[in-house]
This record gives sequence, C-alpha cells and structure tokens, in this order.
Amino acid sequence: MIVERACHNLTADEVRYKMRNCPPSLRRSPPAKRSPGAAAAPRRGVARDEGFSGWLVGTIAPGVSEPAFSPQDGLTLPEVFAPSAWDAVMEQVRQGSKPIGLWMRHAGKMLAATSMKTLRLERHDVLGVMFEATIESGPLERMLLAEIGLGGIGCSIAFSNAVFAYEQRDGRKVRVVKSAVVDHVALVRKGSGERALFAAARVVAVKADQRDQLPQAWSVARTEAWKAMRGNHG
Repeated sequence: MIVERACHNLTADEVRYKMRNCPPSLRRSPPAKRSPGAAAAPRRGVARDEGFSGWLVGTIAPGVSEPAFSPQDGLTLPEVFAPSAWDAVMEQVRQGSKPIGLWMRHAGKMLAATSMKTLRLERHDVLGVMFEATIESGPLERMLLAEIGLGGIGCSIAFSNAVFAYEQRDGRKVRVVKSAVVDHVALVRKGSGERALFAAARVVAVKADQRDQLPQAWSVARTEAWKAMRGNHG
C-alpha cells in the first residue's frame, strides 16, 4: 500500500526500475488509470501471494425460503428478501456500520469477514447478493474446500432489525424482508444438523492452485441458484 501510493506519479518503466529489488510479491505493474467518475470493476480472486487455501463463491438467500419462524411477528412463513433489503446490505458494507462474517456454521469458526476485506459482496439483479471469500491457510480450511468443490453446499443467513411486509404469492402468505442488518452467513454442510431454509443458496469452492476455475465457480453458483429458484417458483 505504501509502495503503490509513493509511485502513483511515475511511469510504468520508472516503477519497475525503482522496484527491481523489491520482494516478488510487491513487484507488479501499477493499475491502469481510470477516467474521472468511472466505476471500479469488482475485484475477484484477490488474495495474498501465500498463506491462503482458496476461495468460496456463493449466493446468500435468493428466491423464497421454506417457512421460517420469526420472533418479531410470531409467524411461521416463507420469506423473501426484497431488492431494497439487498441494497441496504450493500450500504451496510460500504459504511462499515456492522461487519458481515462468513462462518463455518452458526456459532462456528469465522472464515472471512467484510471488515478484513476477505469477504466481498456483489449485488445481483436476480439473485440478490453474491459473495466471494478468501479462505486462510490451514488443514481444516483445505479439507473444507476439498469437501465442497464445485459440487457445492448450502448456506444460511443470520440477520436482525428487520422490517417486514406481507404478500400473497401462489396462494400463500409470504413475509417480505424490506430491510435488515446482516450479521453473518453460515455454511450448511452435510451432516451438520443445520438446514438451509433458502434452498437456492449455493456455495462452491476453488482451491488456491486452481485460480483459473474462479470464473467457472461464479457461473456454477449463479446457474444452480437460478435453477433452484425456477424449480421452487421463487
């Protein structure tokens, strides 16, 4: 970060000359200049040069859930997140008002977090929000990524301070989450005893030495979520 800031007025050749004795992890080309007002493209596959196991890519809570009990209204109803709720989640991350974590399970180990820049969210018009998490190095993490692979598993969302509305869809009453504060997203592994209420939520994994599979991981997560939503009419 300090090196990049110090060199921002130099040409590419001058930067390479000045950094010729830097460690390999710092010896990279400077970013291309963007015109004023241009939007920054999402940075996918961002990770340290070493010390990480790979990535998890997934959708959080697309479509309509199975019936879920809410202590706020005392009802057990299917839930759906409105676009305004996902917009609020993205604003939550931008403001840093409350970090969002990715956990191995509810009340389990935290694998990544927005506050650590290891969990990155992207807004999606149909699926709501997708995420990419950089997973640290460790035997448990490597085993987890190998277990998940591109076959994928489910995930579950924990949120609070929700504002609800209610709609009739296909002859049933549905709870619509208009806004909420997201605490974390938890993986739902086979045999964990936990259940993913949003059946369309999928998480896939890519190991660090298979970086070229990241685009495929994004495609698989999107496609599987979309197929599940269509099957559930969500």
